[in-house]
Amino acid sequence: MRFSKKQYMRKITFEINERMLNNDLSLNLTTSAMAGMTSVMISNWKKGRRFYSISAAEQKKLMLEDFER
Repeated sequence: MRFSKKQYMRKITFEINERMLNNDLSLNLTTSAMAGMTSVMISNWKKGRRFYSISAAEQKKLMLEDFER
């Protein structure tokens, strides 16, 4: 099943919120780290990958890498 960009962004937002509620992501992440994570997810979307194939741990690592740049 393919997602349009709009659907995909909605799904990302939903999943981020879900994970924050479940405290998978530490809530003190800055906006720039969030933006970095979103850009990673968009580039994955462009490559036809699925956002939800990334584990929470991998995501956190990606976000921290983006944040440190």
